[in-house]
Amino acid sequence: MAINDGVAVVPVTFGSKDKVGVLVFMKRKDGIRKITKVEDTLDCR
Repeated sequence: MAINDGVAVVPVTFGSKDKVGVLVFMKRKDGIRKITKVEDTLDCR
């Protein structure tokens, strides 16, 4: 999902048995997306 200022939010899930979800915030700079922040979604449940 893209939001203001060229920032994209990408939900990512890791693990096959114990799943861990994070939100990865990326910003486009010079035509390349750079990760600016990673937030754990554990408290969102």
